[in-house]
Amino acid sequence: LFMRMLLPAMLLLVNVPALAGQSPRALAHGAVTDHVVIISIDGLRPDVISPDMRGLHRLYLQGASPHVARTIAKSATLPSHASMVSGMDAAGHGIDFNAYKPERGNITAPTIFSRVHQAGLPAAMFVGKAKLKHLLGRSDDASFKMGGMVCSRLLGHALPHLQAAERGLVFIHFADPDSAGHRHGWMSDGYIDAVRASDRCLQRVMDVIDEAGRADRTLLIVTSDHGGHKKSHGTRLDVDQHIPWFAWGAGVQRGRIKRSVHTTDTAATTLAALGIGRSVMLGQPVLEALGSLGPAGLSLVGDPLVTPSAR
Repeated sequence: LFMRMLLPAMLLLVNVPALAGQSPRALAHGAVTDHVVIISIDGLRPDVISPDMRGLHRLYLQGASPHVARTIAKSATLPSHASMVSGMDAAGHGIDFNAYKPERGNITAPTIFSRVHQAGLPAAMFVGKAKLKHLLGRSDDASFKMGGMVCSRLLGHALPHLQAAERGLVFIHFADPDSAGHRHGWMSDGYIDAVRASDRCLQRVMDVIDEAGRADRTLLIVTSDHGGHKKSHGTRLDVDQHIPWFAWGAGVQRGRIKRSVHTTDTAATTLAALGIGRSVMLGQPVLEALGSLGPAGLSLVGDPLVTPSAR
């Protein structure tokens, strides 16, 4: 009986804005945090996630996630990421190509980077592919670092920044699963090995946030740009369109989000969490991730999001 009475109080303590002994920082009006970390795991299919992937499964158990999240119809890396950071579809943000083409210029629509910069907060990008530089409308919107196609090498640049960063936006891109999917095929042993490697990198990021004592002050969003099938992606098949989407940390109440989530909602959720007004965009804040949700532990891993024949 004592433990039954104590448990609700313990759960409330997990979600208070600042832990005892730590002085809270002043936040923007309506903000739940002033520090957001987004990790995009390129080419990650939600149905590959298993309980032995400790980082991703921790997000499932401790964070908020929908039963279904989707990317844009043109499910290629650069257009999809442009939608993720702008809250617009390809017609709205204008990035309809999928390669590094400096002559085409950078995104012209407002992005989370430009809005965070305008709000006076720092922003940083650590990516595995040079073409993601097109996501910066202006070079001073965020610091940019190409860390290579292997996430463990990329973290050599990103983790020192994360250890010091207390405010603003950090965007991290792991390229490993997409590279393995194109080389070996989605859901192949090689692809699953690459997902496990990305999961270990995710664990390292979460460990840094934990060790810095900032888990209650940092909103972590982990998602992807697209899925894949055979050795390709970019179609309207569910295996290409379905993506994972997790929110964890500051302001997040664990559980399942009843509505579906779209990749354009990532930008809107980021700005809402930071208390930054957003320009016109298709995406809507996933406020359900920042408030009270249903019970955690509902089925996600192994859900029939796709048909086996589509693999």
